Amino acid sequence: SEAKLQIELASIKHMGPRIFDMGMELGKQAGKGRGETNTQIMKRHLQRREKAIKKELEHFSKVRKEHRKSRSRKGLATIGVVGYTNAGKSTLTNALTNKGVLAEDKLFATLGTSVGKMWIAPSSLDEGKYCPGKEFLINDTIGFIRDLPPELIDAFTSTLEDSIEADILLHTVDACDPKLEEKIEVVDEILERIGATQKKIYVFNKIDGISCCHSGLDPESNINIEKYTRRDSERDPEMNSEGQTIEIDYLEYLKEKFAKYNPVFVSAYKKVGLDELKERIMMESQ
Repeated sequence: SEAKLQIELASIKHMGPRIFDMGMELGKQAGKGRGETNTQIMKRHLQRREKAIKKELEHFSKVRKEHRKSRSRKGLATIGVVGYTNAGKSTLTNALTNKGVLAEDKLFATLGTSVGKMWIAPSSLDEGKYCPGKEFLINDTIGFIRDLPPELIDAFTSTLEDSIEADILLHTVDACDPKLEEKIEVVDEILERIGATQKKIYVFNKIDGISCCHSGLDPESNINIEKYTRRDSERDPEMNSEGQTIEIDYLEYLKEKFAKYNPVFVSAYKKVGLDELKERIMMESQ
């Protein structure tokens, strides 16, 4: 598949110089002539393979370009689902499209781009404006990670083309992740590097697992935690320094802390908050 070709290309670019160095070192140990010959053979093989892979990827890219032109002629709006790895992008795509995309809790579970259709029924937005029903194509893409090597980003650029060209991006975030803030920044930086500058909706996912999640509280935040503290709670209690039973409303805390992103809070797994997300998508697509 295209994704496997891209991984192979990234491996050649990333590991090639190391292999050459290793070959030269082995050549010194086994005899100069033999070592140089092995290195040259390996180098030629990798160069031929890299050329062949690039040719195949160019074909995939041309096919996708034609598909995008066709969708544009038909007036189909497109959405790219992006985010840090394990943020629940495939689960969100499945929930919005009812398409059976592989959803696993592992690195790079989605290697290529999976496309599904979503229909949003006619409705009236908050302003009272009537919106006719509309069909969207949703692209689920590979998850990003911190310090992603430039050659790996380059290799996956063709896979990310559909997201780069999408009308709207759904930046999916794991709301239970204590490092969610820095992961948001990582993804935004990579999107900027690949030229994805279109409209963006931040989707804070996995709110079904957010109950009493204290690990993400920022002690240096200017937010008054007392506003989100409920005392004498019977559910998942925590004792403060005065011996009082308290519970933190972490969801409300997140809503204030990340208000600048104007996020939509959902549980793709339990299909909570999807109507609000669809309404936001309709607003942004006008």
